[in-house]
Amino acid sequence: MPNPSIFISYRIADTAVEARLLYTDLASRYGADAVFLDKKRLESGDDWPAELEANVRQAAVLLVLIKDPDKWLGVGPYGQRRMDKPDDWVRREIETALADPTKLVVPCEWTVPPCPPRRICPRPSSCCTTGRAHQWPPTSGTPTSPRCSPT
Repeated sequence: MPNPSIFISYRIADTAVEARLLYTDLASRYGADAVFLDKKRLESGDDWPAELEANVRQAAVLLVLIKDPDKWLGVGPYGQRRMDKPDDWVRREIETALADPTKLVVPCEWTVPPCPPRRICPRPSSCCTTGRAHQWPPTSGTPTSPRCSPT
């Protein structure tokens, strides 16, 4: 399989679903071989640590998905953060990418639009009750287009 040029970095607790959506969108645009998402490219029995590191090193771009900063940092019940641990995989992916001055590291903030007011919904079941909603179909771009800004 060719080396991917785009590596999607995410924390399962924060953006697992969004990472898969983004992978699907990017793979449809650039081809599946151009995009690396661990759950799509690696299998049981593979040497995941070695494969993750090799694919970060080989990619030209590292997209870092963030939706909930506390979940992304891995804040535990006593305030400790997974991101502060040297063996944290999200941290290792970012540090590996930042060590290469030719690599583009792009933090991508995934925002969720608020729900419309209930008074404008045609019937109660057509509106969300949680106060947050995903746009589908999207009004602009795609639901897999987070707001990104290169570092």
